[in-house]
Amino acid sequence: MILALLCGCAGEKHGAPSGGEDAKSEFSADVSEPEKEEERIVTNYTDLKGIWVSQFDMESVYKKGGVQRSMEEYRAAAARIVRDISDMGFNTVFLQIRPNGDSFCKSDLFPASRYVTGRYGRELEYDPVDIFLEEAHALSLSVQAWINPMRLMTPEEVKLIDARFAVRRMYEAGELVEFEGRLYLDPARGDALALVLDGAKEALIDHTFDGLHIDDYFYPTQEERFDKATFAASGETSLERFRRNNINALVRGLYRVAKEVDERLLFGVSPAGNLGSVVQKYSADVYEWCSRRGYLDYILPQLYFGLEHGVCPFDAEAAKWAGIIKNPEVKLYIGMSLGKAVAGSKDEEDKWASTPEGKREWIEHKDVLARCMRYLAEWGKADGWCFFCLSYFIDPLTGEPNPYSAAETAGIEPYIKGELS
Repeated sequence: MILALLCGCAGEKHGAPSGGEDAKSEFSADVSEPEKEEERIVTNYTDLKGIWVSQFDMESVYKKGGVQRSMEEYRAAAARIVRDISDMGFNTVFLQIRPNGDSFCKSDLFPASRYVTGRYGRELEYDPVDIFLEEAHALSLSVQAWINPMRLMTPEEVKLIDARFAVRRMYEAGELVEFEGRLYLDPARGDALALVLDGAKEALIDHTFDGLHIDDYFYPTQEERFDKATFAASGETSLERFRRNNINALVRGLYRVAKEVDERLLFGVSPAGNLGSVVQKYSADVYEWCSRRGYLDYILPQLYFGLEHGVCPFDAEAAKWAGIIKNPEVKLYIGMSLGKAVAGSKDEEDKWASTPEGKREWIEHKDVLARCMRYLAEWGKADGWCFFCLSYFIDPLTGEPNPYSAAETAGIEPYIKGELS
């Protein structure tokens, strides 16, 4: 393993996103700058071996009996988790801190998450993210702050949070979008974009993260009603182009925020893995992001496919993603998941595969991911990889191996530990 202090390039300067210069609004916070006399230690790796640690992984770790665990209990659990992650061979953690317009760490901009406190409206007793970072950095793990920019709470949950939070005020003003029972920010609104960027800046300044990360939750639908009003007011004639521009402004803005806090902090995106539909379905203009400076340091597509998938076989899809990277400064990391291995062990078919072989691939084979890892090693065009998620490997609370993924895990363990490459 080679430890590197990476300095990301600042990138080209772009015009201000919609909503005015720096997307400032009444919701913009007075986020203080880092102390100049304190030198920030930033740890990142040239050979990324990542794992996503989600809200579902950590919910039982953060709380017990419906309330936040004692600090002593939590610190012991967090120390064991990061030790297990390190012992398995990973060097980077993508730690979810904001899944629904809430926060797992102390924040002046977003309410404490029910995943930590038990319900919305409660304050954090202490900052669990700070403790996780302390324990992880003690083992030289890199930790990236993982946020979901647009997805929020349900209307019922928003009503529980204090009116000092912008999300509550925006809800009462009718400025949020409801879709299938959940609320979303409309990134075409300057105040919404400013809230996301200010929240990211706050998290990076107040906590010793090594980078910033977002996944594939952009527009939740292609239906025109989602942003009918802002589209009509924009003067744009193409809804697809309008949405792409909004997400491009979001991605550019988050990249700029990370670099303004510290040039060495990394920023990257993990879009859905089907390159053929990701732009149209999610308005995620990955071709633009991977071609020009100023968008991201890495792209991490979620290639949650087997080798016999049919529509998106793993090896062919990886090659497609490599082909769109025109900016040599952009790294390609490959996202994989043990989820289908777990399902296959329960005799569940892959319903998304288009071939009979693909549907039963994870049932009849227990070395699918080992063969995918071998392909990446022989192919040599990926700069690293990341697995979803912690609970597919172990029980986060007890550390016991997941019995449904044991066979697949045994096959990939030599690659994760660096015994095979």
